[in-house]
Amino acid sequence: MLPAPGTAASLPLATPSLAAGAPFTDDVTKCRIVLLDRDAYGRQLTHAQWDRLRATFPDGACDHSLESVGARPPIPWLPYEQRPDGAPLGSAPRSHFTAA
Repeated sequence: MLPAPGTAASLPLATPSLAAGAPFTDDVTKCRIVLLDRDAYGRQLTHAQWDRLRATFPDGACDHSLESVGARPPIPWLPYEQRPDGAPLGSAPRSHFTAA
């Protein structure tokens, strides 16, 4: 069965994380692990499927709907209008052409 067009799994350069439901920003460096919940799956799993899933992920699985572990707000761009001591930088340097 092929992945549905437009889904992360159908992208030619998709990472395993994207295929597993990570955001397209692909900025989750460490996902939050949650315990498996049989009711969270959209269809009924057989006992054999559930046992295999639990054996594969005994400590839980990534929940890509949660923020990355250690995530912080972005740092704004640094201004370059002045030096670290607050003094203005002055004019930009100029290039001078010299004949060889």
